[in-house]
Amino acid sequence: MVLSDTAIDLAGTFPSNVLIVYAWTRMLRMRSPALFFVVLLALSAVVVLGRNGVGSIARLAFVVIGFGVVPFAFSSDSPLRKALVIALMNAMIVIAEAVSIAAWYAVVGLDITDYDVVRSHMGAFVCTHALHLLVLTALFSGFHAALGRFDRTGAVDMRGFVWFPVIQAILLGMALASGVYAHRSSEVLFFGMTALSAVCLATDRALFSAMRRHARKRREDQRAVFLRRRLDRYLELSLPFVAEVERTARFRHDVRNHVQTILVLSERGERVRAQEHLAALRACLDEPSSLASPPFSHRG
Repeated sequence: MVLSDTAIDLAGTFPSNVLIVYAWTRMLRMRSPALFFVVLLALSAVVVLGRNGVGSIARLAFVVIGFGVVPFAFSSDSPLRKALVIALMNAMIVIAEAVSIAAWYAVVGLDITDYDVVRSHMGAFVCTHALHLLVLTALFSGFHAALGRFDRTGAVDMRGFVWFPVIQAILLGMALASGVYAHRSSEVLFFGMTALSAVCLATDRALFSAMRRHARKRREDQRAVFLRRRLDRYLELSLPFVAEVERTARFRHDVRNHVQTILVLSERGERVRAQEHLAALRACLDEPSSLASPPFSHRG
């Protein structure tokens, strides 16, 4: 049984497209996941079924719409989060594609876009596409876990981070398009892209680590500001209490001085003066603040 060109295209793209569409619904909060699934698979079918009658520019336009515009339109996330996820998703899609194509050239060494070559190497075709699915699954799983940890860190200002994955996805997409449409059978290009993909993945991991550290530092700064404000408030509330304690301490000190003066006068036999001083002290006890300056002083 000889497979047609369309059958080969469907066999090579349909399983990965289903996985990619499912991954979109896991990475982004979609308003209508079922409708998104239908729209994206329909776009993929149009690209595959019309491959022979549609030019390279039109196919690239369908890819941009399907893997960029449609997910952005269906997602209810913030624009920056959508841009970050879409850029990294497309980068991983390109990386998986480059790895599988590089594996094809390593095994077969012939142009993968030649249908006759594919028909004569169906075993390699199946193995490389299985590798493609495995790489996609591994990348999407790791990204989903990293994205979950990132979301749990709370709100992060992504304006300083999102530009890098966007540029990365564009450059990788251009390199893949160049290898598929402009420089066919370029083994060096796809081997180079595979090596570059490892660097990109390491950089993306470092990017997420930097974003988490940034979010952690921002939360710590916000907490420090909150605690400082609460401390200032507590200090403000404690000022009257501190003033009362100080006033009470002065009051006790003044009372002790008055009592000492009365005792000294009594020991000297100056009872009249002692009684006067005692009467004045009793009057002052009704108004403690007046004890700051004793009404009488001991005169030897």
